[in-house]
Amino acid sequence: MDGNGNGLNEIQSERESKQTRRVAFYVVIIIALAVTVALSLFGFFFRVGTVSSEGTEIYSEKEIIENSGIKNGESVFFISEKKVGERLKKQFPYLESVELDIDLPSSVKIIATERKATAYLKLKGDYYLLSDDLYVLERTGYEKITPGMIEISTLITSLKSVIVGEQLEFFYKKTTDNLVELIEVLEENGIIDKVSLIKANDRFNISMRYDNRFNVFVGSVASIEIKIPFLKEILKKLSAEPDVKGTIDISSEKKATFSKDR
Repeated sequence: MDGNGNGLNEIQSERESKQTRRVAFYVVIIIALAVTVALSLFGFFFRVGTVSSEGTEIYSEKEIIENSGIKNGESVFFISEKKVGERLKKQFPYLESVELDIDLPSSVKIIATERKATAYLKLKGDYYLLSDDLYVLERTGYEKITPGMIEISTLITSLKSVIVGEQLEFFYKKTTDNLVELIEVLEENGIIDKVSLIKANDRFNISMRYDNRFNVFVGSVASIEIKIPFLKEILKKLSAEPDVKGTIDISSEKKATFSKDR
């Protein structure tokens, strides 16, 4: 009897298990159909009717919209912000970021942010405008170099690539990162406006021209957050002597020195 009882229990358990799996299967099917129907309805009713753009000065609203790839009549739910951004940034090098603001049921706004040309690189007679994060914005002539732009100077043999729409690339990758870090710290300390030249023959041999009076030897950017305050202290002391010129050495994180031109 015990053996028969166990057998019946096993059969009953197996039946219940099959029934549970069958119910789960139908539930999944119903959910999938519901989702499909919902997506179809969304795709039918929520379609692009108007596209607008804001945030750009260099590029017109018409240029941004026409090159975004967004089409009137397509479902607003199938628009990929990432793909739109990639497409526009590839076409327009000054674009730093692209976001989409979708106002249901049918309006799409492209919100773009542009980089500014704050530096330049002279290479074989051409001038390349650069952003503060060293993205190459355009290849141009001297006429587009404006007061306040910082010249980035380096050995041509140190450069790996200078491609419009991409970040300036050195053979030693850290050089780019180091220069970006230096520019960021100069901005944070409010003294970048008087820097006219940053020279980087290599990552351990970085120098600057400040206020057209001082050559500043930075060395490497190691501990740059300590070195720049040293520089500011020396500049503060020398502010009372407007005719003095010379070399400021902040390559050491322990002290800074000044040598007056003779």
